[in-house]
Amino acid sequence: KWVQQQNNWKPVVDGQFLSEHPLKLLSETNNNNIPLLIGWNTDDAALFVNINNLFGFVLPGSFSNWLKRFTRTHNIETQLNVREIQEVTDLYSDGKNDKDKASTIATDGTFLCAAKAAAQAYNNNNNNNVFVYRFNQLPSCASLSFLAKDKVYHTLELPYVFNTSEEMSCTFDDDKDYAVGLRMRTMWSNFAKYQNPSLLPSDENIPYTTEIDTNFPEYTKENHTNLVFHGDGDYMDAINYREETYCSFWQDKIYSKLLNLDMGPPEETKPEEEKVAEEMETIISDDDTIEL
Repeated sequence: KWVQQQNNWKPVVDGQFLSEHPLKLLSETNNNNIPLLIGWNTDDAALFVNINNLFGFVLPGSFSNWLKRFTRTHNIETQLNVREIQEVTDLYSDGKNDKDKASTIATDGTFLCAAKAAAQAYNNNNNNNVFVYRFNQLPSCASLSFLAKDKVYHTLELPYVFNTSEEMSCTFDDDKDYAVGLRMRTMWSNFAKYQNPSLLPSDENIPYTTEIDTNFPEYTKENHTNLVFHGDGDYMDAINYREETYCSFWQDKIYSKLLNLDMGPPEETKPEEEKVAEEMETIISDDDTIEL
């Protein structure tokens, strides 16, 4: 199914494991109110954009063509038209070069705003205990990928969460890196054990620089606040961080369509042998014989 659709990085609604798009299920389906921990990295899409555009967007129309491919990658139903692509270009006309602009667009449209859309959909379905974070720590060692130097790109949080920096050729010699990793591992463990990632009084040996570091805020209908992990001290993003301008745009152009999309299960496909057998039955009557 994935190969047939030729649309990478999208859920496959098979009618069994997924009956609808996950965003729609979060928003509408009765569920067990399981706590949700969700987040993104500040420059999540930088690595993907740079890998696929090593020399930047140098040819005429290359940025516009990339933008078309970007929206088609997730759901063909949400592909932007010419007018909407111009709206994206106008919205992100902040003087960045095309590669950085593409990274910001893809991060907003795929990771940041998607995480917030999922959190809000879950909130709107009367679910509590939603926790949203942004990872914003650059490692003290050399960047793990020269393709996204000085960017907090996708997967960069993993050596902090799993304490695997050495296995990823990036030894954390800085106390700040050590502290961020220890806080994250403790919070992830607390979330698994107690359904709340906040630090406990028993976690007194966990290094932190401000009181904010100990308390992971809930993301609610009224308070769209997320925690930011950073070596100089964790902090809260402003309420509605990037939501009013950027995420509202992607909500209108992408996520609202997914919420209203009746995907339904794909048509069942029969094995080739069954198709041939059925065709033979329609051709050959009961009285016919075939010489072999």
